[in-house]
Amino acid sequence: MKKEKWISNIFILGGVVNIVGILVFSKLFTNVLLNQIEPGVFSNEGLVLIMVWGLAYISLANYYHQAPWVAGVFTVEKFVYVGIWVRWATKYFSTLEEIFAEDWLTGFFCAVYGANDFLFGVFFLYVCWRFRKP
Repeated sequence: MKKEKWISNIFILGGVVNIVGILVFSKLFTNVLLNQIEPGVFSNEGLVLIMVWGLAYISLANYYHQAPWVAGVFTVEKFVYVGIWVRWATKYFSTLEEIFAEDWLTGFFCAVYGANDFLFGVFFLYVCWRFRKP
C-alpha cells in the first residue's frame, strides 16, 4: 500500500505534541502541581514515558503502512489515557477552577489532555484499520 503524506505528518505531530507538550506543561519537570494531580501518571518518570511514546509515534511516521498494528497499540495507549482522564474528571473536575487559579497552564492541561488523547486515539485507530493486512 502507498504511504499518504498527511498520515506521516500527523504521526510526527502526535510525537511533537507529546514531547514538547510535556516539556511545556511540566515546566521542564518542575511543575509540582501537575505531579500531584495524578501522581501515578504524571510523576516525572511518567512524564518521561509519555515523551517516549511521542518518540515511538515519530519513529512509525514513515512505516505505519508496513506495521499498522503498532498504530493499534498506540490506540490502546491513547484510550488508556482517555480513561484515566475520565476517571480524574469524574472525581475532580469541580476543582478545575482552583487549579486554574493556582496555575493556568496546569489547569489548561487538565482540561484538554483527555480530548487530545481521544483525537489521536481515533487517528491511530483509523491508521490501524485502514492499513491492516487480512
